[in-house]
Amino acid sequence: MSADTLPIALGQYSEDTDGNLDDLLGQVFRVGNKTYRLVELNKTGGFVCGKKVFKWSDRTAWTVEPADAATEYVVGVGAAELGTESVPTGAKFLIQIDGPVTLILGASATATAVGEGVSADDDTDQGKCGGTGAAIVAASVPGLVFAVAREVQSTDDGEFLADIIGPLVI
Repeated sequence: MSADTLPIALGQYSEDTDGNLDDLLGQVFRVGNKTYRLVELNKTGGFVCGKKVFKWSDRTAWTVEPADAATEYVVGVGAAELGTESVPTGAKFLIQIDGPVTLILGASATATAVGEGVSADDDTDQGKCGGTGAAIVAASVPGLVFAVAREVQSTDDGEFLADIIGPLVI
């Protein structure tokens, strides 16, 4: 499989009951100006993954779960094409690890400003983000800031554009 051929289409997930995708977990795929990694969801009850941020649940098994604290390292963003569809536990899907991305501002998160660092939101709003309140050059915790905002957003659950500082490493 070439680096620009995706194992599953953007906007889709695979429950992969026959294990055909197991050997591809963790592999990186580049399409245009965006880079993706194939991972497996570890979240009881499933989760709406599109535009949400993830951390490792088990790096060696390539499983992820929603990030929910500003102190957590973000390893990728659910492909925007997944939209509002719920991905079931154990399903395989693509997270974006480099390039321009659309994110969702969490409830009570710091509003974003152009050029400001972005980190995971620090509350129960799983998978959402917030501004750091600092320009990326002044970010105090390298690694926790995973993107630079391209737009101002101050509305809870509002979407905003950002550029991943990447590619995000494992």
